Amino acid sequence: MGNFTNKELQSLIAKGPGKYADGDGLYFLVPAKGHPYWMLRYTNAGKRRELTLGRYPDMSLKDARLAAATNAKLHRDG
Repeated sequence: MGNFTNKELQSLIAKGPGKYADGDGLYFLVPAKGHPYWMLRYTNAGKRRELTLGRYPDMSLKDARLAAATNAKLHRDG
């Protein structure tokens, strides 16, 4: 899991608005206005869902990956 480094996150923020996949359903979103944040995409009962995990830099890359793995396991286990 995980394609990003902290240095790459800074370049994505400078690049501008977008949704960037880190892997295993974890996304880094840079909105046009406001702060970048982490989001987890998962499937529940055949429907795609999105869960906001936290704001960057309040939630680090390491913490976001841990939160994504924990939440993904909770959703898989019911």
